[in-house]
Amino acid sequence: MKQLKLWMLRHGQCEGGNILRGQVDVLLSQAGQAQMDKAFSAIPQLPTEIVSSPLQRCALWSNKTAVENKLVMSTLNGFAEMDFGDWDGKTFDELYQHSAEKMDAFWRDPWQTKNSPPNGETLADFELRVLNELSQLLESHANQTTTSEDATASVLMVTHGGVIKVILGHILKAQQNNGLFSQFTLPYAALLEVDIYFSTPEQASNTNSPSTIATATATSLESVQQQLQAYQFCMHWPKL
Repeated sequence: MKQLKLWMLRHGQCEGGNILRGQVDVLLSQAGQAQMDKAFSAIPQLPTEIVSSPLQRCALWSNKTAVENKLVMSTLNGFAEMDFGDWDGKTFDELYQHSAEKMDAFWRDPWQTKNSPPNGETLADFELRVLNELSQLLESHANQTTTSEDATASVLMVTHGGVIKVILGHILKAQQNNGLFSQFTLPYAALLEVDIYFSTPEQASNTNSPSTIATATATSLESVQQQLQAYQFCMHWPKL
């Protein structure tokens, strides 16, 4: 059975103050860059590649780190933070001054479509987007030809708190859990380690196991969860 080591790194502290950061494209602060450098140094071995959210607070650091360490780096749109629509980039003081009732409803039960940010994504659509991107990333590794000596690849995913929570929700079978999004906080530059096990196409053929999953983007949460059943996840305690 083939193994992939996935490191998930949340971006560091950002410029812009106390704002709601969804897809507003702010930069890392100097402190945030140092936080991410420190987290990267905690990874025991260099990853095989870096995949990043396209937003600047992830992508600029990822590109710099990839160049410095001669790593392959790509940006994947599905790992961008949730789009908070009209709320995106506003200070929390401003949001609670003008939209306190709607903000409270969102944090109390973010999965309810009626509580979604105005002109933004629903949390269900966000979850589907992230899990589709994860499924396609894993499939690309499942289909790579390797020898037994180099069967373990490692990927550093540089992304956002919301994206990591969606993936954790899938791994822990806690999908659409209010507390995971409203009451669980990931600090800046939090680093999480996940081992992922799966069969190669050749192994699946030899053992009469299901073949690797199709590349098509799933259109429902149930279908993408079914695709991800091809993989076994083992999460380690977060490294902060």
